[in-house]
Amino acid sequence: MAELTQAQATYNQKAIATAHKLADASATYAAPAKAERPDRNALFPQHNLSALGVALEYEAMGNQPVSDQLAH
Repeated sequence: MAELTQAQATYNQKAIATAHKLADASATYAAPAKAERPDRNALFPQHNLSALGVALEYEAMGNQPVSDQLAH
């Protein structure tokens, strides 16, 4: 493998630092969002009960759209 040039090494260091910052920010902001469950009445108004049925079925399937055999 060829040696990295100084420019490539600098770029890699900055890219890794940026990736760490993004991962930290993602963990900080995604965790509270996942913890909050939206109100079903707000998500599925009375005129859109088909979507509610799909959501309930998906939940009953363990939030996995395919069988265990296909998932693994």
